Amino acid sequence: MSWEDVSYVLRSKTRKAVLARLDTPSTPTLLAQELHTSIPNISRALRELLSKKLIESLTPKERSGKLFVVSKHGRLVSSKVKEISEDKV
Repeated sequence: MSWEDVSYVLRSKTRKAVLARLDTPSTPTLLAQELHTSIPNISRALRELLSKKLIESLTPKERSGKLFVVSKHGRLVSSKVKEISEDKV
């Protein structure tokens, strides 16, 4: 696990919410509806999380309706993010 990745996730409310939500597979459209934000915001967060290998696509060849899920590395980072976030409350 990388503390830089933890910090990266914590710096964005959308990245944090998307990573936490992807414990089960979901599409960008469903994420946008559930997290009450726009599809462009979700798409940006997904690209950013993919670039850090915190999530993975289960259907990479699909053009629409792609399914994303948290990666093994992402689970470790998400766990630390939750731990740190709970300490602030």
